[in-house]
Amino acid sequence: MSGADLPQDKTPDDQFIALIRAVSGVFVRWDTDPQGLPAPQAGMEWAWIEMGVSGSEDVGWDEGRVEPNEGTVPPTQTQTVHGQRQCTLTIMAYSLDPKLKATDLCGRVRMGFNRQDVHDKYMQPNISLRWCEKIIRLSNVTSQNRIILRANMDIALNYAVAANVGNAGPTEYVLGVEGATGTVIQ
Repeated sequence: MSGADLPQDKTPDDQFIALIRAVSGVFVRWDTDPQGLPAPQAGMEWAWIEMGVSGSEDVGWDEGRVEPNEGTVPPTQTQTVHGQRQCTLTIMAYSLDPKLKATDLCGRVRMGFNRQDVHDKYMQPNISLRWCEKIIRLSNVTSQNRIILRANMDIALNYAVAANVGNAGPTEYVLGVEGATGTVIQ
């Protein structure tokens, strides 16, 4: 069995991207994605966010659960592992839009976590905000004869994870947030 087939503790990357996109209203990508200036979109601000997980840790011990598979012959059980994690997302805001400072874009992200629609659609049932660090304005850079405004901010999040570790094929081992239950501590 290769390491890729084993249960893994993965961050909910797609959910984090959707969350930050929802609170910022701009294009969002991981800091490991191909670089280059994103093309301006009609009717949208010419700004974007790059983010990365700068740290993560377990919260307490993971819980193992064994549940019977009803209606199987012979009777079988499925073992799952559920746990809680904390991570720090470092977001770097960039703006080429003269009406939007990169620091204001970070502020928009911070304020967006207070919106009920964001909480209901992007954070339930498995993500909660711990804190946002101060916004730091960084020096401007120039690319393709354009001045790019920059700022960054760290965001600490809690999230729940779950993995199927028994009676599953290798493709079902990827740990994700679907099926994760429990209360995310803050």
